[in-house]
Amino acid sequence: MQGYCDELLMLGGIESEALFVADIGEAEDEWTAFWETITWLRAQFAE
Repeated sequence: MQGYCDELLMLGGIESEALFVADIGEAEDEWTAFWETITWLRAQFAE
């Protein structure tokens, strides 16, 4: 029974980790877009 419970926990951990990684990926995309906008604005004002 213990082995079965461990396996379920492991599967649950992998699933939540995958969601966590997906969340980080989305945050990085937003951050990248934010910096691209800042860089573009700086370029506009520099001219």
